[in-house]
Amino acid sequence: MVFNLDDFKVVENADRLRVVIMHKMQYYPLKNFKELSTREQSRFNTLLNEYIATFPDNKEDWNLILQNDFNEVCVNEIFTADFDASKILASSYAYPELSKKIDEEESKAKEEEPIEESIEE
Repeated sequence: MVFNLDDFKVVENADRLRVVIMHKMQYYPLKNFKELSTREQSRFNTLLNEYIATFPDNKEDWNLILQNDFNEVCVNEIFTADFDASKILASSYAYPELSKKIDEEESKAKEEEPIEESIEE
């Protein structure tokens, strides 16, 4: 079966495609699509369509290609010696509940921080 819109709606496929295409654009692979300018988004979409057009018709075959390309980018560009997981944000479109909870916890923590007054001697 040829790659189609239903396949694109699968979060894992969309994330893998984003990582591969961001890498092709020479951006950090985990960059969010929404961070791109309108022109860059257009270029991204063009590259994405060109990449998908190279997929074979068989789902198992294109899935293997996508996974291999994604894994290669992960190994060579993301999970390097200087990788810092604490600097990676959860994707709000993929995990909206988690992002909302993190935002609420951060707001609550800021409200509860004690106000320190400096005492001049």
